[in-house]
Amino acid sequence: MSTPGVDVSDHALLRYLERVKGIDVEAARAEVIAIVKVAASLGNRTAARDGHVYVIDGCWVTTVMPKGGNVRGIVRPRGPFGDLQRMRAGR
Repeated sequence: MSTPGVDVSDHALLRYLERVKGIDVEAARAEVIAIVKVAASLGNRTAARDGHVYVIDGCWVTTVMPKGGNVRGIVRPRGPFGDLQRMRAGR
């Protein structure tokens, strides 16, 4: 949401959350890394936890989808046993 003539960059918003609201951004980063670490080490492009899907591109987590969010179009499966098929199968 922006006001005409004024907007907030992602960097400014991150610093606001960290410095004004007191959110420990580095602790959140460590938590995300812990969630995706095994999946990333296996070369998976996604990791799922508590209904959220974490999208991995190489060594970066690029987004976290909301519960029930659709990763179709964001992540393409890699053949018959790709990440999306395993997620749908509950594995």
